Amino acid sequence: MKRFFTSILILLFFGLISLNLNAQFGPQIENRGFEQWTSRDELSVSEPVHWHSGGTATGTFSGFVSSQIEQSSQTRPSSSGTKSVRVYPSSVLGITANGNLTNGRMNAGSMSATGTGNYNYTQRAQSAFNSPISQLPDSLTVWVCFRSQSTSDKAQVKAVVHGDADYRLVADGTEDPANMHVATAALSFTRTSSAGGAYNWRRLSIPFNNNGPCTDVRYILMTATTNETPGSGSTNDDLFVDDLLLVYNPTLTMSQLSATQFNAGSSITIPFTLTGTMSPDNLNASANQVIAQLSDANGNFNSPTELGRTTTNTSGSITAQIPNVSAGNSYRVRVVSTNYPMIGTNIQGINILPNTYNITATADPSQGGTVIGAGEYNQGASCTLTATANTGYTFINWTENGAQVSSQAEYTFSVNGNRNLVAHFISTVGVKVDMTSANIYPNPFTSVVRITTERTAQNISVYDVFGRLLMQQPVSGMQFEIDLSELSPGTYLLQVDYGDSRSTHRIQKTN
Repeated sequence: MKRFFTSILILLFFGLISLNLNAQFGPQIENRGFEQWTSRDELSVSEPVHWHSGGTATGTFSGFVSSQIEQSSQTRPSSSGTKSVRVYPSSVLGITANGNLTNGRMNAGSMSATGTGNYNYTQRAQSAFNSPISQLPDSLTVWVCFRSQSTSDKAQVKAVVHGDADYRLVADGTEDPANMHVATAALSFTRTSSAGGAYNWRRLSIPFNNNGPCTDVRYILMTATTNETPGSGSTNDDLFVDDLLLVYNPTLTMSQLSATQFNAGSSITIPFTLTGTMSPDNLNASANQVIAQLSDANGNFNSPTELGRTTTNTSGSITAQIPNVSAGNSYRVRVVSTNYPMIGTNIQGINILPNTYNITATADPSQGGTVIGAGEYNQGASCTLTATANTGYTFINWTENGAQVSSQAEYTFSVNGNRNLVAHFISTVGVKVDMTSANIYPNPFTSVVRITTERTAQNISVYDVFGRLLMQQPVSGMQFEIDLSELSPGTYLLQVDYGDSRSTHRIQKTN
């Protein structure tokens, strides 16, 4: 009883895995990695779950046919699994019986290797011996390692999609009933190494040829054999099979956007539908990514802007923000994939509306002057602020967040966000402003400034643009040097006192 419940739990577990794989890769043959094995006690054979050989054969001579498969720890390169299946020939009454692996069932009904009583078949009445399928694959991929004494002998992998019948792959090369044939994927291949030699693996990719009269896709019947010709080859040959995958060509479609008008910075959700085989797990490929892209303002994707991406092999959506771009009604959005590379269908146009931003401008001090040009602007528009000093004041500079942005009374810039600017003025009441009364050089300067005056000066002062006194030095004469190397780069005011008047000069430190 305990064993019974354990078996049920195992079946449920692998059933969930199978459902997930079907969702990701499309319909698959059960236990395609040969990781799960079962011991059929009543027949004293061990087989991979849902795969069979001579140990479970039917037919008149089934008692003479032994199992020709066994579990192997040899796996294909970079496999995440720990097992593969080894298929090997045997001698039956002096006749070489090719190693035979099938997801259907063997029938041994003839003593002749090519007799019509020998075949693999789908047995619909027992679920262990059939593989239902609802969609026609585009190709079959599988890893094989074929070790053979002969350089010319060929092993074979063959899969047939058929309709609702107990379909037979007969040893003489015929198939029955022929009117139930939908499509075949078959490939014969020479050895990957000599018999008993190295375990050299090869990945086969075999397309399905849709050449049958039937279009009713119901089952898939697969066989792997150590020789394409029944009764041929050496009993020293063997064939290892691992990580089989039915491949369905993928499709990528961008679903309809919920809106077509957006502002820069607003949220956009890009849904997409992805079907088929992405990131095949037997290819060691990187995980697939779906990327949402925005064209330029003319609708071209020559240098697209990435909106966002997600790692997935199935349908989903990408939520992103519209970037800070110019307004326009010719933008387009699309999705692309990386593995394998596709451009999604249903590319859609969107209109990006201009954002509006507030530009504020104030005078400091408020009585020092007036400013004009502030207001609401569209993104990308040109804004010009003009500062005009009142009587008794002079303009110093424009600052934003305490940092100078311009020393010109007329400041023009492109609007790309809200801004708060301050025009600074300084009082000249009682001050003689005579720019010719003092020569200051170099200006801009790096560390030392030299001052030559036309009159005898008594004091030198340096202020920042906010009117704060930074240094003061008494002097006497008409030529001086002042070391200002400790000041940070920026604009400063240098004031020269003559006793009965003062002159104020703007100086610039570069580094």
